[in-house]
Amino acid sequence: SICVEKWKDIDQNDQCTGSDIPLENWWICIDTPLGDIFCKKTGVDGRVCWDGLLYGDYTVYEPVLNGLVPVGPTSYDVTLGRIRVDQPGLT
Repeated sequence: SICVEKWKDIDQNDQCTGSDIPLENWWICIDTPLGDIFCKKTGVDGRVCWDGLLYGDYTVYEPVLNGLVPVGPTSYDVTLGRIRVDQPGLT
């Protein structure tokens, strides 16, 4: 799974703090290893998830809207893979 949270920087300090609020209905997209693009809107909690994804490399991003200045990065690269469960401490 890949899950993303989107917050409004109320205090404009470039960090997610207690005064910030989750953003609902904000588009977040992923590019898949197969070249597909999937976009969803965040829920009331500012969160969106994609479950049941294939192993591989993904780019998660938010489309930058005209007139808005991003506080931080607008995309992240994510690699999904297997976790070895034969290592001590992992189940």
